[in-house]
Order: sequence, then C-alpha cells, then structure tokens
Amino acid sequence: MRIQNQKNNYTAIRIQFIILIAFSLVLCFLMSYQTARRYYSINPQSWDISIYIQNMFLISNGLEFNTVRGINIWGHHIEPVLYPIARLIKIYGKPEALLLIQVFTVCFGSILVFYFSGKLLGSAGAGFITSLLYLIYPGVQNSALFEFHPGSLALPFFFPFIYYLKSNKLFPTLFFLFIILSTRENYAIPAFCLSVYYFRRNRTFKIVSIISALYFLAAIFFIKPYFNNGNQDLHLVYYSGFGNGTFQIVLNIFLKFKYTLSLLFSVDSLKYLLALYAPLMFIPLVKFKMNLILIPMLAINLLSNHPGVKTIDFHFQNEIILLIFAVFIESVVEFKNRKNSKFIYSMILVLIISVPVSIQYSRLYLFDKESKQNMKYDHKYLFAANLKQFINQDFNVCADITYCPYFSYRKNIYLFPNCPENTDVIILYKKYLDKENNQYLKGVLKKRGIKNYFEIGESICYFLSRKKALTQTPH
Repeated sequence: MRIQNQKNNYTAIRIQFIILIAFSLVLCFLMSYQTARRYYSINPQSWDISIYIQNMFLISNGLEFNTVRGINIWGHHIEPVLYPIARLIKIYGKPEALLLIQVFTVCFGSILVFYFSGKLLGSAGAGFITSLLYLIYPGVQNSALFEFHPGSLALPFFFPFIYYLKSNKLFPTLFFLFIILSTRENYAIPAFCLSVYYFRRNRTFKIVSIISALYFLAAIFFIKPYFNNGNQDLHLVYYSGFGNGTFQIVLNIFLKFKYTLSLLFSVDSLKYLLALYAPLMFIPLVKFKMNLILIPMLAINLLSNHPGVKTIDFHFQNEIILLIFAVFIESVVEFKNRKNSKFIYSMILVLIISVPVSIQYSRLYLFDKESKQNMKYDHKYLFAANLKQFINQDFNVCADITYCPYFSYRKNIYLFPNCPENTDVIILYKKYLDKENNQYLKGVLKKRGIKNYFEIGESICYFLSRKKALTQTPH
C-alpha cells in the first residue's frame, strides 16, 4: 500500500511538472514575442533599455562610463550579473537578446518555485499551485515585460534562498544570496528584513542579516559614491520633497510626518497595495504581523516622487514581490496547520479566483490594449532598419528616447537633448519634439552645420561630421 501511494505521488508530481513546463513555455513565447516586437517596432517605454544595451557594449570592451546615464556603470547600480550576460551578448551579436534572457529566466524560474515552495509547504501540490500563482502574478509578468532590468532575474531565486535560510544551511543560503545580490544592491533590503524577522531561529539568519546590512551600507555610502565622483546616490532625487542628502531625507520623513502620512495613505498608495495583495487573494494578511517586513520597501516606493513607482506596471515592485511571496508561504503553512483537510482545495480556489484578478493588472498584450498598440509597426521600423546601414559602431550618436535603444550598442550614445561636441549624427522622432528642444536642435545644427540627412515620415537623422556624412545616404 505504501509503495502504491509513493507511485501515485510520483505520477502526480510528474503530471504537475509537465503542466508547469507547458504553461511556462507558452507564457515565455507570448512574453518574448511581445518584448521583441515592441523593441523592433521602435516603441520603448523608457530609456532604461538604452542604458543596459550600452552597458553590454562597455563591459565587453573593458569600458565603464555609460554616456546615456552620464555615470560609471558601478555608480548607477551594482549589478555584477551583467558581466557574464555581456559575454553571451557579444557571442550572440544581438543586444536585444537581453529581453529574451529576462523573460526566459523569469518564466522557467517557475521550476525553482515549484520545487522549493513545495518543500517549504510540505506539499508538492501546494508547490505546484504556488508556482502557477507566481507565473500569473501581474507584478512578475509586468517586470519581465518592462524592457530589461537585472533585478528581474532574481525573482525565482528567492524561493531556494528562503528554503535554505529556514533550513539553517549556511553555504547554500549564501550561494543564492550572492546570485540575488549580483542582480542589484537593493535586494539586500528584503534579505535583511526576512532575516531579522527570524533572527533568533538559527545562526544562518544572523549571518545573512549582518551580511545584507553591511553590503547595502557599503553599496550606498561607499561603492556607488566612489564611482560617481564622490556624489551621493543619484536616486535620492526621487525624495526631494524630504530634502537633498540621505540623512536629511531620513530625518524629514519623521519631522514632516504630515507630508509623509499624506503620501502613505493617498489614493494611489491604496491602489498600489491592492494591486500587490489582490492577485494573491490577500492570503499574506493571514500572517498579519509578518507583513511588517514589507514596510521598508513599501516606504521606499510610496514616499518616492517617481511617477511609475506606485504601480506594478514596471519593475519597481520586484523587491516587494519577494517578500510578499515569503509571507504568502508562511500564511499558507499556518492555514494548513489549522485546516489540513481543506488545505489543498482552498489553494485551488485561490488559484481559480486569482486568474481574473491578475488579468486586470497584467500588461501582457492579450489583456492590455496599450501593450498591443505599442507592438504595431510603422515607418519608424523602416527608418531605423535603413539607417543602421549607414551608421557604423564608431559613430557618436545622439538620439531621442524613441531611437536611443536601437543605436545604443556603442561606446558613445547620448540621449537628446544632450548632444556634445563630438556628436556625429542626431536621430529624432519629430512628433515628440517640443518647442524648447526644437530651439536647442536649431542651435546645434546652426553651430555644426548639416553635412547630410536621412528622413522618412516623422523621423530624421542629421549627419554633422563631414568625414562621416556618407555620400550614399538617401536624402
């Protein structure tokens, strides 16, 4: 009888694994198609993809100064994972492969979620449902779809980190902590918060909390300023309402408590919290006190003046996702201990209800009209594809946010309207050229002179360098 039960369990796990792989494959295909199509249709969401595509070129060629951001790559974020990725990109030859690497890692990371959440929950079936919730969770999907950010690669690795952390296995814990921290220094905060919550349980929690705290402090106050000419973290500008320096901002969060409370309890903040908890059917609230570990990351986002931080449409929620799933797992364990007989059926019900809720927040083009609209080809694709024939990799390019990603794999790429003296070409989508920038453009063209130009529809490229004003360029 026992042997028969083991065979049945093995068969059930194998079926669950096949279903998970199939769903991950379908989702990976859909998301890869969306991100690639958006890239080639020249409809970027921000300048972030330009920053990381140039980073690929810089790292591959032993360089460090990112001209899009105007800062050393180590002064922007600490992301060592970019180095092996840059080697892959150099071999493959197409920097836009970054988008596919991100989607593939997030989707097939569900295997890690399946295995380790099953271990944490003491049930392969519960692990299977958790892995499906992970895949349909809109914060995860939107992060994978939003251009490229190394931090998104860390999402599935937090599950083995939690498992080994709770199992008091130091070296596997440190291994996965290293992987997570290599994607962005910000992840030291959720690692620290989780470790502090369980601080008294074992020595691994204590060691991880100390390492995470020291690493974050070193990154913010020493490493990043060192590579940024001694300047403070450039992201502090998003908290200008509280002051300028780190200590002034932290102090004013408490001194300007009325302003702080107005941000924390605004309508946008409440909508943001709803978007985080609703796809998991508010299950994390079962362990209500444990939700306190989310406070530091929630405060960082809710007190920011960055317009995209209080939504889950981008990547800013990544660190919170890790913690909210950690609380979700602990909440499920508590529920299982209370009502073991109804446990798995309740999980299935949560999954079923979660699907329509998650769809409401997902940016997957099947459910989001704006995402589908931004995948359509127009003259911009034809313009960029033709222009690439005439712009060599040694050209110093200044492009607006529309075309910057498409020409960023080079040493010098500048974001218009920042066109230095060594600019060889200016590439613009005139539809978004406002009055102020138009005046700036006229001044540059008058000073440098136009040696040649290439124009299709609303898009135009000005060649400013005589030696690089190719005679065969159409005009």
